[in-house]
Amino acid sequence: MSTEHLHSSNGASRVKIIITILTVAVLGVAVGIWLLSPVADSGKIRIIAVVPFSGKGASHGQYVREGIQMYAKDHPNSRLEVKIVDSESDPQKAVTAFEQQILLQAPKAAISVLSGVSDALAPVAESKGIMLIGVNTATNTFVENYKRTQRINDRPIEHTAPIARLVAKKFNKVGVIYSNDAFGLICKSTFESTYRETNSNQLMIEPYNPSDRDQNLVVQRLLSKKPEVVYVAGYGQAYISIFQTLRTFKYGGQIFADIDFSNPEVLSALGDAAEGVVFAAMDFNVSPPSAWKSATFLASYESEFKREPWLGSAFAYDALSILDSLTIARLPLERQSVFALKDWPGIAAKLSFPSPGECSYVFQFVKRVSGKNIRVDLDKLEQQ
Repeated sequence: MSTEHLHSSNGASRVKIIITILTVAVLGVAVGIWLLSPVADSGKIRIIAVVPFSGKGASHGQYVREGIQMYAKDHPNSRLEVKIVDSESDPQKAVTAFEQQILLQAPKAAISVLSGVSDALAPVAESKGIMLIGVNTATNTFVENYKRTQRINDRPIEHTAPIARLVAKKFNKVGVIYSNDAFGLICKSTFESTYRETNSNQLMIEPYNPSDRDQNLVVQRLLSKKPEVVYVAGYGQAYISIFQTLRTFKYGGQIFADIDFSNPEVLSALGDAAEGVVFAAMDFNVSPPSAWKSATFLASYESEFKREPWLGSAFAYDALSILDSLTIARLPLERQSVFALKDWPGIAAKLSFPSPGECSYVFQFVKRVSGKNIRVDLDKLEQQ
């Protein structure tokens, strides 16, 4: 074989090798782009939900998960694809789980549960350019300190301030018991500032540790000061223990509670000890619901999960509904897009957006009577 033929053959081989390498490289880039795309080939929008399935917020987490499941059931053609991860009710573990999911595939938006967890996730979402929706998240800092956070849940100004205004008009010896964590502190702060707008009498305030089951000492300290009424804020087993202890010590004054008292698990655990307590609730937790939409949601939820829904279920459902609507309208998933909506019908109550990042729900106030949540007019509420 001639030297010229060998050179020609080798040149052709080199060209083939180069073409093959370039083809593989182009395919590799294409596959990489497909894998990293939030929509990918399925056309789905990836959403991460960081939800507590254990720890003090486990009850909240279960209701949120069920709200997500209800939305998927009601909207089978939704482009949203929700990945749920466990926060264990621990801010640092929540951050670790969230960052791991971002490394796998960055989401377009995320949902967080519990005030402490949401506050810990906010700077991570901010740095990654991810919209973070807080449900069951009460702290002001969650919205004020960031630009990519959005609250889709109640605020103490809606369920605690009305009670404080009522109490300030009628009573001068008022006891407040609150969980010494992010949620309890914002409830206490809201109650105290609202009360002092019209009443300068001293409040008797007692904090408690949410992880402590026995609240005898806290309740005894408060009752020794002989309050005319008591307001309680918090969640978890310690929260339930406070109401049980108030009944054990035969406290005869009116008891008010924050929105967490409407949790069906709390009411079930307390039984007769819940009787007479006044608190805020969503329409589907009222006997009977006044709106057709919330009554329908209640029936569907009970059929699916064999129990009543709670506010976390509605917050998660509404959050996904809003994200879906923005996606369909080809609007960016960010707080300005939500603010531009002005208001939203909600699955159980109307909500509005008073300022970028904030949310306001309409609640009803009820009194526990014979195992049912009966509507009351706070202004006409008679002293117990």
